[in-house]
Amino acid sequence: MAINQNPAYQARHMFLCGTTGSGKSSFLRRLDLLEQFKRVLIWDPDRDHQAVHCTSQAQFKSTVMRSIASGKPFRVAYEATNATPEEFEFFCGIVWAALDGKEPTAIIIEELADVTDSGKGRGYWGQLTRKSRKYGGVIFAISQRPQEIDKSILNMAAYRWCGVVETEADRKYMSGVLSVKPEDLAAMPANSSTLCHYYLKKPGPMAAQFGKFNPQRGRISL
Repeated sequence: MAINQNPAYQARHMFLCGTTGSGKSSFLRRLDLLEQFKRVLIWDPDRDHQAVHCTSQAQFKSTVMRSIASGKPFRVAYEATNATPEEFEFFCGIVWAALDGKEPTAIIIEELADVTDSGKGRGYWGQLTRKSRKYGGVIFAISQRPQEIDKSILNMAAYRWCGVVETEADRKYMSGVLSVKPEDLAAMPANSSTLCHYYLKKPGPMAAQFGKFNPQRGRISL
């Protein structure tokens, strides 16, 4: 299980949502915050990230164990053949066991709605959302539909990012999360190959701020 608890770590979890092509993964890949982590573990069923990809439970477990033992920086992704809740629970169990408060770990979760529901986070995923901060874990959870995920990560997320969302229900829901008007989300410009738009809510009482970035180049600072 996780070791070397350090309550001094600040909450830095991030939730990102938006329809296909909204720039969620591109934003994350260009985020300079990720450069601070020497250890990165990724749930990546669609192979969206550069990493050592593992396609079986045994391969992922052994690769993570060897990477930790080496003491060197690593990026390891689990590309499960079947992205089921059971496979996701296995992934979360390995991540929980790998956490070490002396070595902060970035935890990237792609397509969270495929493997959780709208109830309270359970099992190892629930452990990660509620307790990983104290062991240096920082979760970056990505989903197309915010209403279909469990609300644990939304409640724990210090940063909340929203790209283009197409349905009125999603815009209404995210307006409450971001403290912006649904019509502001509806009026967001369409993305192009060189420009993506988003709203980002940072810690504190301020409403989310509108931003844009080039998905092909440049670094992004929070």
